[in-house]
Amino acid sequence: MKTKAVKQSEKKPIKKKSLRKTVKSKTNKKISDKPKNLTPIKQSRPTFPVTFIAHALNIDERRVQQLVKEGIIPKSGRGKYDLLSCSRGYIQYLQKLANSSAAGRPASEINENRARLIKLKADQLEFQIGVEKKKYIPVVDVKTLMIRLITNAKSKLLSIPKRLAPILLPMKTEANIFKEIKSHVDEALQELSEQDKS
Repeated sequence: MKTKAVKQSEKKPIKKKSLRKTVKSKTNKKISDKPKNLTPIKQSRPTFPVTFIAHALNIDERRVQQLVKEGIIPKSGRGKYDLLSCSRGYIQYLQKLANSSAAGRPASEINENRARLIKLKADQLEFQIGVEKKKYIPVVDVKTLMIRLITNAKSKLLSIPKRLAPILLPMKTEANIFKEIKSHVDEALQELSEQDKS
């Protein structure tokens, strides 16, 4: 036991002052100081050609190049683009665009336009259903029918004087002449109404 006690006493005591200096010197180092023998590992993301980026963003290649010129999409190298950076840039661009267009108009106007659009779509759907159920007639059919009716009416009315002239010539009283003319006009109108039903 004595030998062990002697060995412990032979050890030099640690100076508190020297510990403080080492700690102080370590904290005085700049954060940017890096060991000289270590090089940072550069993690590069894969790059893609413009056709792939255009397809991924659902735009054409020319628009991708325009967005690069505008500084919205970053370019990694000659004809190469980082998909993640391009996606972020394009999303931010669309968000700004949406916010600026929505901010420019009051909410009541936006709601009014939405209501108009919904009504137009409902009207269009109602019309399509009406066409399928034969509620509506094509314009061409209506024009053809009207031309036929007008032509028939014209020919009926023009034939009245030829038929009435020999009948009215021997008549002497105005009442008889009126009665005869009226009966021929009524007859022509009756024939036209029967054609209209067919």
